Amino acid sequence: MTTPAVVASVLSGIHPPEAMPFSYPWTEAGPEELPANTAQHIWRTRAEAASLGVSRSLGYEPNGVFRHAWKPNEMTEVRQLRLTPETFKRPDWELAVEGSDATARYLGIGVPRE
Repeated sequence: MTTPAVVASVLSGIHPPEAMPFSYPWTEAGPEELPANTAQHIWRTRAEAASLGVSRSLGYEPNGVFRHAWKPNEMTEVRQLRLTPETFKRPDWELAVEGSDATARYLGIGVPRE
């Protein structure tokens, strides 16, 4: 199985161990957990302001804000959303997913039996 370039970069060390440039310490994991942590971080990062707009367009509503210290003395603001059956706006498009089996195998999650 080929390691994606971004995961290979993370495994080689993308910041000094004593520093944490991210709001959540996703890089503080062993090599077995780091590929999934990397994917989750990328998905979360890509999902900031644009994701909130998509969420609002689907009917999600603000449901509070809290601050959390993932690391000592480093606070991060976390926005919570909620979606109820009454506010859900079903899109007029249908979701299609391709390549998920290979991704699941690589991440070690939900691997379909062959």
